[in-house]
Amino acid sequence: MADQEDKEPRKLFGGYHEIVLLVLGFALTSILGGFIGAWFQQRGWDHQKAVEYSQSELSRASETFESLSRTLDRRLYRTRLVLWDYKSQDAPANKREEHKRSYSEVLNEWNENLNRNLALTERYFGTDMRSTLELVIIPKFVRINDFLQKERRYDSSIEDDATNLSYDIYAFNLGMLTRIQQRQIGNASQDGSSSPPGIFLAPSYSSEDIRITAPYDGAAVNPETHVEGRAPNPGSKIWTVVHPVGSPIYWVQGPADVDRNGTWKGSMSLEWPGHDLVGTAFEILSVANPRAQLTEGTKPSGWPDAEWRSQVVRVTVNAG
Repeated sequence: MADQEDKEPRKLFGGYHEIVLLVLGFALTSILGGFIGAWFQQRGWDHQKAVEYSQSELSRASETFESLSRTLDRRLYRTRLVLWDYKSQDAPANKREEHKRSYSEVLNEWNENLNRNLALTERYFGTDMRSTLELVIIPKFVRINDFLQKERRYDSSIEDDATNLSYDIYAFNLGMLTRIQQRQIGNASQDGSSSPPGIFLAPSYSSEDIRITAPYDGAAVNPETHVEGRAPNPGSKIWTVVHPVGSPIYWVQGPADVDRNGTWKGSMSLEWPGHDLVGTAFEILSVANPRAQLTEGTKPSGWPDAEWRSQVVRVTVNAG
């Protein structure tokens, strides 16, 4: 009997072994359960905060869109009112003065909020959208305003600029709306995701680059049109070369001068003798400080070598 008792396993806590295990099990279960519960609760709070932040960002992005799109449309409309007054010459003097005054008001409002609008666009819609506003839309407004302030007369090319600007503003507004709908705003707008289909967004660029801002890549254009852009060196000349895709031909266009705002605009003729131009694709490149002399109408064997070169823009000739 004594030998059997000696062979029984010894309990760690002696006669209180079961009680101690029960207490330890309860304690561990309580602590571990509390930890797990707190972890799930924290995750729930974090998720709720993320949802609230996302809704807040969405609301602020929508407010930015409403304010910016309304300001752009108001400035464009009041610009056209002044242009139409110069065109018709029939508007009463008091109406003409009223239109000029309302144009000055919206111009002052725009200038007072310029940096704010750029910052908000970048903050909620990304660098590419801010670049579109800064490099495509604003320079066109500046060019039209400079003409109105200096010439004080009607010019059909300026009205064409206003029409093209209207298309740019529409695409810009659609781009902002698409990003709001897809919730690609705030930090999500900086993830490098592609632009919504059919919407031109100007890429970010170095201050040392030449950029073609119009026509945009993929545009349909008339055979006789304009090319415009930005360059870092006011006073220099920009040479544009056009190339019918699928041909060995490269045509040098007339030079364009870079104005004090760093923008330029020149005429462009899309030609391919012996071919139907409608539906033909052309590539466009602009350069400054070419290594070899360029002359309007000459045909180099390829894209000219130059100190500064733009991106290559591809367009298609329409029936226009």
